[in-house]
Amino acid sequence: MSDIPSSKLNYIEGEADVYAETVARTGKPLASFDISFDDEPGNWETVKKLGESVKQKATDYGIKCFVRNFRQEYKDNKDGHVYTTPAVDFCYYEDEKILSEYLSIVTKETRSMEDHKNLGKIFGYTEEIINEFLKRQIR
Repeated sequence: MSDIPSSKLNYIEGEADVYAETVARTGKPLASFDISFDDEPGNWETVKKLGESVKQKATDYGIKCFVRNFRQEYKDNKDGHVYTTPAVDFCYYEDEKILSEYLSIVTKETRSMEDHKNLGKIFGYTEEIINEFLKRQIR
């Protein structure tokens, strides 16, 4: 049995629909959203079903979907960083090159300012918005 609240699942379903439509209809290069959850078998089954729904939305909109499992949060221990919370990242996109670039950045342990700038471009933000974001990060 899953302990992921149905309200969270409903929210993500709606978010998925908006992101799929945005990529399909506005030229946004990539949209990404994730869900983190407790590491319980019932939760994995629920997220697997959610993934099937998210992939179907991509098919319905004529775009592609990539699903990536990862550990979202971490804590330090004597051996270094240990990722503790499983998560699933859902990506909508049209161009494989964009997905490759996205994955090459988000899988890094630390990200440079240039990485953040490139992520902004991948997500379809304007240069002005990206530069404003970067200025806030420096403060």
